[in-house]
Amino acid sequence: MSATFADRAFDLQQQGHDPDDIATQLVKEGASPGLARICVRDLDWQSSEHEDGSASDDSGVALLWLVGGVLVTVVTFAAAAGGGKFIIAVGPIVYGLSRLLRR
Repeated sequence: MSATFADRAFDLQQQGHDPDDIATQLVKEGASPGLARICVRDLDWQSSEHEDGSASDDSGVALLWLVGGVLVTVVTFAAAAGGGKFIIAVGPIVYGLSRLLRR
């Protein structure tokens, strides 16, 4: 995405313009309709994340990564109880924790 159109979209949002007005203005200034929609969509994501101080959707995804990693570790450990090999899913666990702690 072009940084100049993204910056312009942010400026228009700060001035109180609604998403349709922002997209229309970006197209008038030379952005393609698709790029204008991306800029507006990114603004919507940023504003919804910062309005209440959290991003609940992101927390849910982070929790899924964490639980999934723990689940893979526990299930493979139980299956290997007789001396076989098991997986410690460090990547998903650390990723999930880092996303949760980032809040």
